[in-house]
Amino acid sequence: MVVLMVLVLLLSITKGSDPTSGAIPCIAGTFKAGNRAFVICNFTTESDSGEIFVVHYQKGAPHTDRGDQVLVCFTKKNGEKTCKSERGYQCNNPQAVPLILEISEVDTRFAGDYSCFHNNSAAIGTISSKCSLQVEGKHHF
Repeated sequence: MVVLMVLVLLLSITKGSDPTSGAIPCIAGTFKAGNRAFVICNFTTESDSGEIFVVHYQKGAPHTDRGDQVLVCFTKKNGEKTCKSERGYQCNNPQAVPLILEISEVDTRFAGDYSCFHNNSAAIGTISSKCSLQVEGKHHF
């Protein structure tokens, strides 16, 4: 059921990747049901390489003044799913698997560009792949 839901979601998302720049595919979208959104970074290097993989929100300063939190989830080689609540929309992860940043309460504060990069990127600390999350009709007051 969950796999089917993910496949349906992947059909209606925005994908950002430039194949000429060696970019890491980045996907962003919103769940059909509920106020949740996601950003997926598709890392393809080996998980035992010791690299640190990062999902980072690029628009302005982190929204920590109101205690906003996001959930970053990834799956280990053995299939075990691990989730970590993070402030500031950044999570380091030594696993070379899709890294999912999930926002549980979506509103216009979360719209904007997200990026995926890791410490083996051609330009460390710069955007290797960027995707935009569109949020419509959900305003935070």
